[in-house]
Order: sequence, then structure tokens, then C-alpha cells
Amino acid sequence: MARELDALIARRGRPATIVSDNGTEMTSRAMLEWTNRTGVDWHYIAPGKPQQNGFVESFNGKLRDAGRCRRRWRSTINPLGSHNDRGSGGGQVTAKDAFDRR
Repeated sequence: MARELDALIARRGRPATIVSDNGTEMTSRAMLEWTNRTGVDWHYIAPGKPQQNGFVESFNGKLRDAGRCRRRWRSTINPLGSHNDRGSGGGQVTAKDAFDRR
């Protein structure tokens, strides 16, 4: 987790505060050392109070919905088989091909 946060900071800059739940990956000694080393303030929400971190809860909901949408989309495309199964020599499937075969 600390390595990923370091990489994010290198790309996006250092945040003043990170808000998270009390999961074990967030409360480890390594994360405590990371916050001390980087100077990033870490705020833990109260246990059982996900509404205290509304941005993350909103993101998680959108991510969950996107996953459902992707599964629906893949179930429409997958019946077509792989590119090689169609004898196209590995070419691309166009949206028109996919929806014409439904």
C-alpha cells in the first residue's frame, strides 16, 4: 500500500489528508511509518460509519455499476467467439459486427 501511495504522490502530488476506513491494510505499522515519513495526515472514519467517507462510497458504487455494465457488455460480445474463431485473422470486431449478430 505504501509503495502505491508513493507512486501516486510522484504522479499527482502529495495530499494534505487521506480518509479511510479502519481496515487492516490501513492501520498497519507500515502505514503509520509511511504517514510519519511523508507528513500526510491520515483520518480514520468511525467503525460502521461509511457515510463519513461519502466520496469513497460514491466511487465504490459507481465502480460496482461499471463492473455490472461491463459484464453485461461482455455477455453480448462473447457469444461471437474470439477473432480467430471467425476466421478474421485476428482483426478487430466492430460495434456494428457485434450488434448485427445479436
